[in-house]
Amino acid sequence: MKVRIRWFVAFVLLWVVSPFATGDEDFREWTSTSGSTLVARLRSLNGTRVELITKDGNLLQLDSSQLSADDREYLKRIQTEGVGVLSRQAKKGSWYEFSLPPDCEFVCEYELQADGKFTITIPAEGSDSLVLGFDFEKKDDLARASQATREPVRVADADGRMESWASGRFGGEYPATEGKINLVIENHTVVGTKGVIWIEGGR
Repeated sequence: MKVRIRWFVAFVLLWVVSPFATGDEDFREWTSTSGSTLVARLRSLNGTRVELITKDGNLLQLDSSQLSADDREYLKRIQTEGVGVLSRQAKKGSWYEFSLPPDCEFVCEYELQADGKFTITIPAEGSDSLVLGFDFEKKDDLARASQATREPVRVADADGRMESWASGRFGGEYPATEGKINLVIENHTVVGTKGVIWIEGGR
């Protein structure tokens, strides 16, 4: 309890519901620059903005500069891997098999939690933009859940120059910055789902 109070003072603490809770394998110990420790899992990473979820469902929002050097190095390593990536290889017999165009480059399959975020950096060396394709496993459930708010899943680059709202298969051209696309996918529904990303026509 004392540790949680110290982190509460240092960072912004919000109460959220249990859909954020996952298996213990997703959790790790984080250390602040003051030496306080906390067990949590990474919910999203957008530049230096970090969101952590504790085992009892608390959401911590902080800047990476508030974390130890080891934690900042860890965040650098996963910056391009994406938070919640399930696979980097397309699989036959998968739910998305017939969504993928024949000439695409598969980026990843990922987990998108209810009211959650997924962030990933996609390399785009030598290109001003890439045409990306997206699909969601539970597209029908997402569509039904979003009828009230008309805000299903938001897909945008981190700078907000390209933004799309969708609950099913779609594509769009996303601008690159310094040879990469920092992608943010936000689920505004109570439905958790898996998603896939691909590059149209490869590179």
